[in-house]
Amino acid sequence: MGSFHGAVYEALAEHQRKTPLKMPGSKDTDADELREWMAKLQDWVGLFTFHFKLEIPEISLCLDYLPRSRYGHFRQECNGFGLRGETALNLLYLKNRPYWQVLGTLLHELLHNWQQACGKPGKGNYHNRQFQQKALALGLEVDRRGHTRYLASSPFTDLLQQHGVAVKVADEAIPTHRASRAERRACGSTLKKWSCDCQNIWTGKDEIHLRCTNPGGCGKDFVKIDIG
Repeated sequence: MGSFHGAVYEALAEHQRKTPLKMPGSKDTDADELREWMAKLQDWVGLFTFHFKLEIPEISLCLDYLPRSRYGHFRQECNGFGLRGETALNLLYLKNRPYWQVLGTLLHELLHNWQQACGKPGKGNYHNRQFQQKALALGLEVDRRGHTRYLASSPFTDLLQQHGVAVKVADEAIPTHRASRAERRACGSTLKKWSCDCQNIWTGKDEIHLRCTNPGGCGKDFVKIDIG
């Protein structure tokens, strides 16, 4: 029974690697692109679980439209298909965030999965001390509400850089686990996102010429970030 049970999750992962992910209202090219995303993320699930010895028996990776307030989620109970370990990333933010931050969200949610299997999760996915200590050991500084800061030098950033993923961790303004209010408002609107190395702004203009002038800021020009 156990062998069959594990084979279900292996078959699901293989299916996701090969099958275009057609979402409501999307184009066939979008479906192929999401399949490629899923395949890359499945690879990173394998890398994270192996290198960080997470020992997660059941992972149901998912790309879906989640509430705008979150980048991802982990479902403690079974989902509608009877699968455990649902680890989801929000399609609303998949393409408009740096790749390394998407992988940071993936690892954050996998740690919930690890705690479900090997530890003592808090009620309602509460980020208790056990979760925080495990995350910090890998380079994710997580508060009780799930807001996440990334350490500039850590097992997480080292692994990404070993596999060719560029990582830019600022000293102060670190993107959090949850989407900011500005990102939630702009998602799905006609506003364009522009970023320097330390902050984001949103505007309806197609072209701007601005440089960061925040005290202690990066001093770099804002560049346009394409939202998928």
